[in-house]
Amino acid sequence: MPTQLEIENAVTTVLDRRASEAQARQRELDCAAAQRARQDAEQATALAKAQRESELAKLTVLENQRDNLSARIKETVAHYRALPDAICALERDFAVCLTQIQQQKLRLGLAH
Repeated sequence: MPTQLEIENAVTTVLDRRASEAQARQRELDCAAAQRARQDAEQATALAKAQRESELAKLTVLENQRDNLSARIKETVAHYRALPDAICALERDFAVCLTQIQQQKLRLGLAH
């Protein structure tokens, strides 16, 4: 039959082993949690970078659209400003044409 000391030693050994196993499991859990935290941080960083790149791409599209619209506005304004001169020239040419028609009809005796 085991002595009290042997029983105590056996119990202590079992308890020490269980404590050691529990500490090892806790270290594993802590290590896994730290790894998950690192992965989460890396994913968050990658997501933030992707979102920023997406926003920069949208900004580039908008800036290109702005530049194209600005160029179209300038072109339209230039055409608009040239219209009075173009209209005046066309009206002058039209008046000259009417005068020439009238003169030609007079020469041909077709004037009314």
